[in-house]
Amino acid sequence: MTTNAGRRPFGAGFPASQQISWWDVHQFVQALDLPPLPFPGTPAWQHASDAVKAMACIAAAEHYALLLDTRQERLADASKAIAAGENWAAVARNITRRNSGIYIPRRAAS
Repeated sequence: MTTNAGRRPFGAGFPASQQISWWDVHQFVQALDLPPLPFPGTPAWQHASDAVKAMACIAAAEHYALLLDTRQERLADASKAIAAGENWAAVARNITRRNSGIYIPRRAAS
């Protein structure tokens, strides 16, 4: 028996990408051509057959993928804004100097 434990998946990076693509999920669900379904958890869904419940859960995955896709986009935008908002190399130098014990704050002569 061969095991792949600890090996990198070919072409997927390591760890494998966690990026969510709503569009791909949308196209998959659209191709299923599902009938109108109750949203999972609603009273109509609770009273539906198991087959209808399963189809509704599959269809609801599109909504969840959209939530995750837009969240990823907002987090990426926030990360870029934070990175651009400060000279982080200078901040790191200042922190390193203070933590080294040799940092002497400068004062104007009186």
